[in-house]
Amino acid sequence: MSAAGTIDRGAADPAGAALGSRDAETADWPRWRHLWPNHAHSGFVRAGGVRWHVQVAGRGPAVLLVHGTAGGTHSWHRVLPRLAERHTVIAPDLPGHAFSSHPAERTGLTLPGMARALAALLATLGVAPRLVVGHSAGAAVLLRMALDGALPEARRLVGLNAAVAPPPALAVLLGRGLAGAFASARVARWASRLARHTDATARLLLDTGSTVPPEIVRCYELLTGTPAHVRAALTMMSGWDVAALADELHRVRIPTVLLAARDDRWVPPRATAQVARLLPDARFELVEGHGHLMHEEAGDQSAERLLQEAREAERREPRRSDADGVAGDRGRREVDGAIPLPRRGDRGLVAGEDEAQTTRRARG
Repeated sequence: MSAAGTIDRGAADPAGAALGSRDAETADWPRWRHLWPNHAHSGFVRAGGVRWHVQVAGRGPAVLLVHGTAGGTHSWHRVLPRLAERHTVIAPDLPGHAFSSHPAERTGLTLPGMARALAALLATLGVAPRLVVGHSAGAAVLLRMALDGALPEARRLVGLNAAVAPPPALAVLLGRGLAGAFASARVARWASRLARHTDATARLLLDTGSTVPPEIVRCYELLTGTPAHVRAALTMMSGWDVAALADELHRVRIPTVLLAARDDRWVPPRATAQVARLLPDARFELVEGHGHLMHEEAGDQSAERLLQEAREAERREPRRSDADGVAGDRGRREVDGAIPLPRRGDRGLVAGEDEAQTTRRARG
């Protein structure tokens, strides 16, 4: 089954219909289509209880691109066409985000729920990606899929500013037991009104440490002005079971590359370095000159790096180890002095040593 053959290239039905309430004001694909990067490659697919907006382009070994919380396919505006010169590239909007519908169940916006839904999408498209790339929380979704055995042909997992915990400010709120209120429809409607009538979105993007092109800022402004999209992002973040993921990282069998931007103000590089130390086969690299959205502000450079990783992945034979096998003590142990990932009952990351110390330890 070819990926292109299963995609409806027509207009979307109301993506927020599953919510059945006032915040089912979905992103308006027919109205905004002409503004969306790479819209010629867009289509809609039903899989795993979600009507997905997905972009599929190119021919060759499959590459899966997974955006982060509150993002969308626009995140890959420069990366997707460059990779598509040599690969079949699949880039979906995560459930509830942008033009993809909300799942029927709230658990569909948890990391395990998103991982299951994304696995169903790949099965429906009939593709088994060799290279999987996740930005921020998208990397956490891919790690969950790897643990669930849902990426059987993947030879490399690349995380761009990978996040396995919420941003620090949000972690404080969640730690005070405000998760339910934070993800409510009322809060989502209030936040979307704020986005529509102020420059809050543009300022939030600058706070990431990145400067993205104006046309991409406009995409974010349209989405953050949409209650359904905002609620999905808030629900996803508030439902993160960080401890469960951290406890299992030693079982990930896919070779992993974690690229961390030094100027990332949302996910400290030292947090990414600690994640690398908990994985059995991981490489951590610090990237100079960019912030949290480095693939959006430096799309061509990011694409070239991903092409390099794809070439290396193709040369590497897939590992056929049991996904439930024990990776050894390295995946389990704490790194002395580095910031520890949360254990069960904890929220967020605990401040530790400075970035340079952690980076040196991650390198080895």
